[in-house]
Amino acid sequence: RTWWLRASHELVSGVGASELILRANQLLEDLFHAQTITVYLSRRSGEAYQAMNPVLDRLPPDVESSEPLVAALEGAAEPIQLPERRDRAAEPELLPILVENEELIRATRARVLAPLRTNERLIGFIILGPRADGSDYGYEDRSLLETVTLQLAGAIRGAWLTEDLGAAREMEVFSQWAGVVVHDLKNFVSPLKLFMQNARRHLHNAEFREQAIDDIQAVVEKMDGAIHRLTALKHGEEMQLSPTDIEWILDSVLSRTGVTGRAEFTVQRHFAGLPPVTGDSLLIDRVITNLVTNAMEAMPEGGVLSVETEDLREAGSGGRWAVIRVRDTGVGMTPTFIRHRLFQPFATTKKKG
Repeated sequence: RTWWLRASHELVSGVGASELILRANQLLEDLFHAQTITVYLSRRSGEAYQAMNPVLDRLPPDVESSEPLVAALEGAAEPIQLPERRDRAAEPELLPILVENEELIRATRARVLAPLRTNERLIGFIILGPRADGSDYGYEDRSLLETVTLQLAGAIRGAWLTEDLGAAREMEVFSQWAGVVVHDLKNFVSPLKLFMQNARRHLHNAEFREQAIDDIQAVVEKMDGAIHRLTALKHGEEMQLSPTDIEWILDSVLSRTGVTGRAEFTVQRHFAGLPPVTGDSLLIDRVITNLVTNAMEAMPEGGVLSVETEDLREAGSGGRWAVIRVRDTGVGMTPTFIRHRLFQPFATTKKKG
């Protein structure tokens, strides 16, 4: 009972598979005083079993799922005790293991093979070498080993599921970031596309060339910023706070996206004369650029784009807010889309995404 309680306490989900192997190794050493303890695991069905604690000389790093040892363990209801070399003829059913897996048996000095099984799948096995005092593994030893392996197999399976869940969450975060990157790239392309459309007609104009150079420089700086943010993604995105002129950013975005120079759009500015606010100018620029670009794409035949700021003060609390409103006369989104898909990665109502 004491050993069962120790196994239940130490071999639990919540730690990684590698830590579980270390704990199991120490537990089995204390239990059986085995001179060698070797663990092999296979995470997915059909894959080879890999040695998780390969410290022995000449130990095969992998055991293929087609080998006799694996076949025997898949059909075993309890740990398998291997005979001494002089007694091998007495158990002919074990000869395939003793012959075809001889290198593994010799390297581990195997005396007992114990399956690690979950949901009827063999996820691994444990090989115990001879005991320090030279005694045999009795029936009670094998029964206790079976209890430990059942506990260990369940804990390893739980650790793998936790790792898979973490990987799935990382992929979800990556997908969300990919959506942001795609959106940013589209915004970077907009002023370059506008420049290419007008270059043939206006390249001789010195004022046009000067403005184009400024716009291209701004795009380069923003692309550098995006690359820096992606590089630092694994550390989490941190805002770079500083005094920020929101209305200057609004004017810059309206100019850079080209909406003010296109006849099909009417741009209405209603600025409240906001003082500088504390914020990340690059992130604010990115948000406003997204809003203006989306507004332009929502009005393929043209329309009215209204950009407004407000200095909002909360009565009683003393709170003060800088408010930005961007409105357009485009088709907009359906109530169903707003309720169910608005903030999902890659969800869009636009044909080109």
